Amino acid sequence: MQIHREILDFWFGEIVNGDVTSDLNKLWWSGQPDIDATIKTRFEETLLKANLEDLSSWEASAEHYLAFIILFDQFPLNIYRKTRKAYDLAGHGLELCLTGLDLGLDQKLAPIQRVFFYLPLEHSESLDHQNRSVALFKQLVETTSGALKEKMRGFHAFAVEHRDIVAEFGRFPHRNAVLERTPTAAEVAYLESGGKRFGQ
Repeated sequence: MQIHREILDFWFGEIVNGDVTSDLNKLWWSGQPDIDATIKTRFEETLLKANLEDLSSWEASAEHYLAFIILFDQFPLNIYRKTRKAYDLAGHGLELCLTGLDLGLDQKLAPIQRVFFYLPLEHSESLDHQNRSVALFKQLVETTSGALKEKMRGFHAFAVEHRDIVAEFGRFPHRNAVLERTPTAAEVAYLESGGKRFGQ
């Protein structure tokens, strides 16, 4: 099986009418050690090898871009949770996201796949990227219906939450410790009052 297909099958399973057919919230968002370990076992070697390859050598298809966005943007957050390495390869995911958007590749994907196509923007500490993320998630809300629209509203709200943090602090305060950044007094107060760490 080609690696991009293996990644997508693992992450989404079956997709019908734009959405996954099973509840994958535990896989995607729980941060449980057993899930992190599974992703590390299955995909860390691929992640490390892919990092050494020329990004332009990959086939310019929507599914290839999506798979490698997930590999670079999402999997390190699982494999290297709460360490600096969780963010080391995020730039590759962001580059693929931005290039893929320029090529219109996101429009060829199911709505639930587009969520993960856009996440590098939501993970960026650039306010411009954050604003673009919010706009793209709003578009997902506007172009879906029924239960899927409700799910997309949740993703849009999460994008707004990320944007508002970057708008306030210029970065994500919860990353300061692992990135060895000196926090501001406002950031310390934010985290001590229960500010979001997004599992990291």
